[in-house]
Amino acid sequence: MEGRNAFILRLAPLGQDLTQEALEKDEIFVGWKEVKGLLEEGLSFYDFRERVKAAYGIENNYAAAAFARFLWEFLKEMKPGDYVVVPSGDQFYVAEVVGDPYYDESHPVAAHRRPVRWLNDKKPIPRELASAALQSRMKARGTLMDASDLVKDIEKVLEDAKRGETPNLAEELRARMVEAVRRELTQGRMNPDRFETLVERMARAVGAVEVKWVPRRSDQGADVIADFQLMGGLLVTVGIQAKFYQPGKPMGKDAVDQLAQALRAGVADMGLVITTGDVSEEAYRAAEEYLSRENLRISILGGRELAELIVDKGLWSAFDF
Repeated sequence: MEGRNAFILRLAPLGQDLTQEALEKDEIFVGWKEVKGLLEEGLSFYDFRERVKAAYGIENNYAAAAFARFLWEFLKEMKPGDYVVVPSGDQFYVAEVVGDPYYDESHPVAAHRRPVRWLNDKKPIPRELASAALQSRMKARGTLMDASDLVKDIEKVLEDAKRGETPNLAEELRARMVEAVRRELTQGRMNPDRFETLVERMARAVGAVEVKWVPRRSDQGADVIADFQLMGGLLVTVGIQAKFYQPGKPMGKDAVDQLAQALRAGVADMGLVITTGDVSEEAYRAAEEYLSRENLRISILGGRELAELIVDKGLWSAFDF
C-alpha cells in the first residue's frame, strides 16, 4: 500500500498489560482517559498540550508536550492502512489500522481507541524473526513510536512468519551476496568480452586442467573449451558458450543450437551454456530434445545459478579485470 506508515505501540496504560483485551476486541488503545475532547475538528498540537496540562495539572510545558505527543500521533497521524507493532515479552503482534479513533469513557483506563485487523491470524511472532532495526525499535522506551522507515522490515517478518521460517544469518548474507553478484553481472562494468574472460577464468578455478579461449571467427559454436580430468585419469572436454545478457528478454535456444553443432563436429564431449540473464523454456526444451534425439549433452547455467556458483565457490578472483 502506497504511503503506508507504521508505529510501535505498548499496550500497557498505567502499567496494565492489555494485549489480550486488544486481541479479543480487535482494537488498539492508549490511556490518558481524563483528557477529553481531543477528537474535535481543528485542534492543534498546542491545544493537545494545553488539555493534557489542564486534565492532569502538569505545569511543565516540556513534560506536557511529551505526553501530548503520544495522543497526537495516535489520534491524528495514525491512519487506516498503517501497521501497528505491539511488543509483548519476547514476542510481538502486528495489526493493520482499519478505522478512525473514538473515545470510550466506559473503559477504566484505555479510553482513546482504534479498530484494527490483527495480522498473522492473531498469532505472536518471536522477536528473533524481526530485523535488527525492528528489534532495536521495539526496545526503545515510550508508549508510541514512529516506525514508518521499517515498513518493509515489518512486511518481510510477516511473510517469514507466514511461511514458518526461522532466521538464518548465513542464508540471509548469502542471498544478499548472490543478488549483488547478479547485479554486477548484468548492470555493472561487465560486457560480452569480459564475460567470456570471466567464464574462462571460472573454468580454471573449478578444476579444468586446460582451458582454451576460442576466437569468434573460428569458435564452431563454443567460446571456451575446457578439459576436466575425472577419476581414473579420464579427460572430458566441455564446450562452453558464454552469453552476456542484460535484464530483459530471456536467452532463447540459439546458444543451445550452436553448441549442438559444435558437439556434432567433435569439438567437445558435452556442452554448457552460461548466461548472465534468464533462460527461456524454449532453451531448456531444446537441450532436452538434443539429449533424447542425438544423445548430445548440453547443460544450461542461468544468471541466478551463475551468481550462486560464484558466491558458494568463492570465485572472486575471476573478476580481477
